[in-house]
Amino acid sequence: MSRGAPVKSVSQKLPQVVQDCIRHSGGAHVNHTAFWRFLSPPKSAHLGPQGKAAMHIEKEFGTFHEFKAAFTEAALNHDGSGWAWLVYRPDGRLVITTTSNEDNPLMKEFVDWRDHGRFILALDLWEHSYYSKYKNNRKKYIEAWWNVVNWNFVSKAHAIVTGIYGL
Repeated sequence: MSRGAPVKSVSQKLPQVVQDCIRHSGGAHVNHTAFWRFLSPPKSAHLGPQGKAAMHIEKEFGTFHEFKAAFTEAALNHDGSGWAWLVYRPDGRLVITTTSNEDNPLMKEFVDWRDHGRFILALDLWEHSYYSKYKNNRKKYIEAWWNVVNWNFVSKAHAIVTGIYGL
């Protein structure tokens, strides 16, 4: 049996400009698709997590209000365009993180290992998501966003990821 050169992944065979385009456009598609699912019409959903998702959030962050404050702080402190996430890591921990541009926690090649995992909540921090209504007031945008989080979907996402990782 011949041992040739190591097999390159598909992405390694593509020119860098194509890889960058796939990363940006693919990330934009995944992130926005998720973002819309994590939203619900105002006054139509629970005002906080339910069931096992709620218990897991409280286990990691204390009260729901402490979680909300930590998530808001991370989103406010993110510099420039990007996303804020609640991520379920393969080790079973929940973490709050942000990513720049169209990166997301699924992109293990581009995010710190401590932030890699499957997201169960997403917040768009690109200016286009809030400028027309809130101008440069990201804080007011985030405060309003909490009123339209689809906590039923967060609970479903939590159930799915705990099933994937078998925890």
